[in-house]
Amino acid sequence: MMNVDPTKNMIVFRYRTWRKADTAIGEALTRTPNGVQKVWEQVSAEHSLKPRSVQEIYTEWEPSDEDKTFLDATFPGVKVSFSFERPASERGWEQAFETAKEAMLAAARKQNLPDAAHFPVLRDADGIAQELFVTRSLTPDLVLCLAQVGITPRGTIGIDYVMEKDAPDADTLWTQAYTTVMTGLAVNAAEDDGHPLLVINREQGLGAAAVALPDFAQRMEGMLNTPRLYVAIPEPNTLLAVAADSPIAEKIQQMALNSDYSGAVALTPCVLLYENGQPAVMGRRE
Repeated sequence: MMNVDPTKNMIVFRYRTWRKADTAIGEALTRTPNGVQKVWEQVSAEHSLKPRSVQEIYTEWEPSDEDKTFLDATFPGVKVSFSFERPASERGWEQAFETAKEAMLAAARKQNLPDAAHFPVLRDADGIAQELFVTRSLTPDLVLCLAQVGITPRGTIGIDYVMEKDAPDADTLWTQAYTTVMTGLAVNAAEDDGHPLLVINREQGLGAAAVALPDFAQRMEGMLNTPRLYVAIPEPNTLLAVAADSPIAEKIQQMALNSDYSGAVALTPCVLLYENGQPAVMGRRE
């Protein structure tokens, strides 16, 4: 998935071990002076990597002086590339972000997404989404963004957000998007210590978009036989739903609030309370 938030810096370590060649990807706030080092500490622990296995490093933003020192010391001779230069002073960040955002959006619009379909992407109600994308509000903290979603030639999910300026009448596209959500959507009834639990996901990914469906709450309430339910969103691909008074309600809330998700979709793991069909955010990961 393509990042279109310039305040977040995607960092990629291409590595080779005796078992395989692969990439380890992480994300840090762009202005963090040691963001590359922090991401390396994270991905090296997750993938059991040693510095000597790294063959190439890509960081969306030019490394800071602190990170350059870290890279030279930890990965001597390894190629490091980047797309956007850091501003010369702190006062230049606003313009740097604006320039980078325009470039990211232009790249997203050109992304090759064969067989892409309109789709509602659930994400945080941040400035980029609200100012530029075609959206519908879910709560004050969450927004549904209309997008073209498909599988890229690399086999990953690609997202091309629909710009507000390009869709003056989007009602028909929203209807198409709801239909797309239903394709491959699975609602699995399960139990945890004997207590009913619904696990909602989608074969093609981005199952959290199920909350966009006009009858989502009604369906969940009917299956759980309650007008009050908790919906936990640990990451963009999964929803967990239980009755609000269920003994396992706290358990699924903690699954979301303790999630380590960090990806291209700007969606902070959270918990929603639905009462009589109306959602409200009850908690978000810090």
